[in-house]
Amino acid sequence: MRDFSLGGFAVESDEPIPEGTHIVRIQEGERWSVTVTAASRHGQTSEDGTRHVMGFQISDQSEDTKQIIRVLFERLVADEP
Repeated sequence: MRDFSLGGFAVESDEPIPEGTHIVRIQEGERWSVTVTAASRHGQTSEDGTRHVMGFQISDQSEDTKQIIRVLFERLVADEP
């Protein structure tokens, strides 16, 4: 994962990432995880074609999911140097 916010995230990969809706597990260590449905919103490929970035918007906005994402987000931000 390249970027993460309360409403979405970006993934960077060596392989192209298909557009569309994906079921994704977001996990912090072994303790916290959430499985969400996310829809691709934008994508970029490096000029040499070796790196692919896809931005996703989290589709599931239920209160339970938002709370778990909030906790994951806070834990990840707290772990940054």
